[in-house]
Amino acid sequence: MALSRVKTIEKIHEILTDMDTLLKVGKVREVFIHPEAHTLPATIVRDGLQWLIAIQESFEPVLEIWKLCKPDVWARYFSLGGFDDHAEVMLLRQRLKVLKRTMMHRPVLFLKGKSSAIIKRQNKN
Repeated sequence: MALSRVKTIEKIHEILTDMDTLLKVGKVREVFIHPEAHTLPATIVRDGLQWLIAIQESFEPVLEIWKLCKPDVWARYFSLGGFDDHAEVMLLRQRLKVLKRTMMHRPVLFLKGKSSAIIKRQNKN
């Protein structure tokens, strides 16, 4: 059963909230849902959710590595520096690169602009 547009947008917000801390640590450009998402066609919203689920799948290995250390340990690693040769730091950086590559091609739901312009651009494709 397909989710309604409102439920889909709620699910997207939930996923983004779950990923927020690690995206910041990985210096991944933040993902903002279009402020007028509720006015966009349902297909654009569904495409956005599908992309975000793919991101979440790339995100899971990052989360597993993150769980190897407590947050305060990670904070020290990154604030003090000099820990680049630690296995967990190397693993985290490697997986974050994969995540960043996956996130490069954002669907229109996550692009800035007026919803009317986004819809016109989508219709041209």
